[in-house]
Order: sequence, then structure tokens, then C-alpha cells
Amino acid sequence: MTTTMKDSRASLLTDGFAVVPLQNYKALDMARAIVNRHFDASAASYCELQREEFHARVEDCQIELNESGVLVQFAEDHQGIFERLLCCSALAWVSVMKLRAVRPQALMRPGSRDHVGLHRESLYAASNQVAFQYNIWTPLSDSATASGMWYVPFSHLIPDSDLCVEVNMSNPIRVERYSSGHRIGLPYIPKEVSNSSVVLNSPLSRFNVPRGHCLIFSAMLLHGGGENVTSEMRFSMDTGIIPTEHIEHNGILFAARGNRHYSTLETLRNG
Repeated sequence: MTTTMKDSRASLLTDGFAVVPLQNYKALDMARAIVNRHFDASAASYCELQREEFHARVEDCQIELNESGVLVQFAEDHQGIFERLLCCSALAWVSVMKLRAVRPQALMRPGSRDHVGLHRESLYAASNQVAFQYNIWTPLSDSATASGMWYVPFSHLIPDSDLCVEVNMSNPIRVERYSSGHRIGLPYIPKEVSNSSVVLNSPLSRFNVPRGHCLIFSAMLLHGGGENVTSEMRFSMDTGIIPTEHIEHNGILFAARGNRHYSTLETLRNG
């Protein structure tokens, strides 16, 4: 059954997310080719790497994704549909396309972990503007569709004030600030939602994003990578969008290698 713009808009408002067909496969094909060049060995071999070495490999691939124009291509192909979906006339993009690479959990060293736990972007953002941001997640591998991200249904409707948030510096996902792990999106001060009424008693679901589609979801939706339960590497790429009218602060984003957090399509094109 074909999903209409009206259906997608209703899903975004009610569920906090919508699955959208890609308008063009150019960015997807570019990204897959780059990932395949950087990760051409078996999943088991990458599970043997020390985490810092693995993070550096992911960062190298992420740098090439962005230097090759994957984000610009994706933005050019999809800005129109996202503006219609959000009923806005001007969008800005998070200035980096991040690569998410998650190794099969069953093959990893004991205590190791690649996936980030349940969170929402307001846990880490200093400004209220993030409540108006939407994340865009695109699977690059079949394993990303088969073992995609977790989320808590309807959690975008839960106020921040109802969440008990705790810092856990012993979390195995923690990385050093300004490290490769930090640049690829892992937290240096991990935060966790600890109140059971919100998380532990909520039925977690996995997003199902078919091949040739992307996921748009509210940055306020509680979501997390979830374990990769397949036997293959899980690759996906993600960025974000925000209506320009809601941008209050636009500081430097470390992951974007010194660029501002948000950039218009014109700014992205001009490098």
C-alpha cells in the first residue's frame, strides 16, 4: 500500500516517526560504495579490534562520506519532501552525515558494546531548540533493516521533566572527549533514563525501515541503537533537520569538523 504525504504527516505527529521512501538512490549508492571500501573484511575480524582502533576506522569512513558529498546529495534529493512533511518553507541540516557501524554483539569481546542506549537529543543539548529537530536515519546494510534501532512508542510526548536522567560514567559506551568515538557520535558523558515507569515497563519496539527508505523521527523520541543480533556488520547513516525559524543557537559542532551545528543546503553546497 502506498503511503501518502498525509499518512506520513499523521504518523510523525502521532507516533513521533514516519518511514519515507527515498526520492533518489544516489546518496545511498555513494555511501554504500564508500563503506564497502573501508569495511571489506569479515565481521569477525572487526570484532577483534580494540574499540579505539575500530572507532578510528569508522571515523575515517565518516570523513570520506562527508568529503565525497553524501550529505549534500541526500539534502538536495530530500529537502523538498521534508519541507512538505513538516509544513515549513525553510530547513537547515545537521552539518554532518554520521556513520553508525555496529558489530555483531555475539562476536564481540565480553563487556564491549557499540550501540548507544535509550536517549533523546535533549539529554545532551544545551538549548530547547532540539525539541524541533528531527533525525533522519537511513539503513545501509540488510542487517540494519533486520536489526534496527529500538524506541519507546509515543515517548516523544513525554516531557523532559517526567524523565529521571542519571549520568553513568561506567557505561561501556563511554568514550573520551574529542576522540574518534566522540566524533562518530558516542557520548563522553553517558546519560541514562532510569525511571522504570517510562522505560522498563514500556514495550520496546524496533524500527522497521525497508531497503530504499529512510526514517524521520522526533529528536524527543526515546531511541537507541539496540544490539546487533545478526552475524553481519550493521551500517546506517544519519543526520538531522530543523525548521530554520526554530534555530536559537548555532555553535560549532565537533562531529562536523569545525562547522556550525546547522547549515542550510546552500551553505552545505559551498562547503
